[in-house]
Amino acid sequence: MKNILKIAAVFSLSAGTALAGGYSEPVAEPVIPVAPMVDADWGGFYAGLGYAGFFGEADYGSDYEFKDTANPMLFAGYRLDKGKLVYGLELAASFGDVWEDGYTDSYGVTALYDLKASLGYDMGKFLPYISLGYSFGDYMFSGNDGYDMDGYLVGLGFDYAINDKFTAGLSYDYRDMDVDGVDVNLQSVALKLAYTF
Repeated sequence: MKNILKIAAVFSLSAGTALAGGYSEPVAEPVIPVAPMVDADWGGFYAGLGYAGFFGEADYGSDYEFKDTANPMLFAGYRLDKGKLVYGLELAASFGDVWEDGYTDSYGVTALYDLKASLGYDMGKFLPYISLGYSFGDYMFSGNDGYDMDGYLVGLGFDYAINDKFTAGLSYDYRDMDVDGVDVNLQSVALKLAYTF
C-alpha cells in the first residue's frame, strides 16, 4: 500500500510540473519566396549603333599590320525567339577606314559590311550567342580605291536587356577575306546599343 502511495505521489508531482510549464506551440521558420527567373522576349526587329575597334593584318607573302582603329557602325536585324534558343540575322556597316600601319591613305580597308546569322541562348536578361556570316567591302591599293574584298566571318558576343526596348552588347568578329590575291585578316571588338521595335 505504501509503495502504491509513493508511485501516485511521484506521478502527481511529474504531472504538476508539466502543467506548470505549459504547452509551447512550435514556431515555424519563415519562408522567403524566390521569384522565378523570367526569360526576356528577344524576338522582333531591331536597329542600333556601335563603336568598333579594328585590328589585324594583310598578307602579301609578308604580314602588314593594320593600325589599331576605332570606327562607328550601324546595324539592323531580326531575331526569332523560340524559347531557350534565339535565331538572328543582322546586317552591319562600319564607317571609316582601316589603314595598313605606315600606309595611311594608300593601303587599307575603305568600306566594310557584315551579313551574319546568329544562334543565341536565352538566359533571362542575358543573351550569349555565336555567329557566322559573310563580310565584303572595298580595299585601296597604292591610292587606287574600289578593289572588291570579301570572305567569311565568325564571331561571338552577348547582349543585355536594359528593358523591353533597349539592349546593350559586346561582340567579337573574326574576318578572313581576299582582295586581288591578298589575304586580309580583320578582327573587331564592338560595343553596341540597340532598340527593338
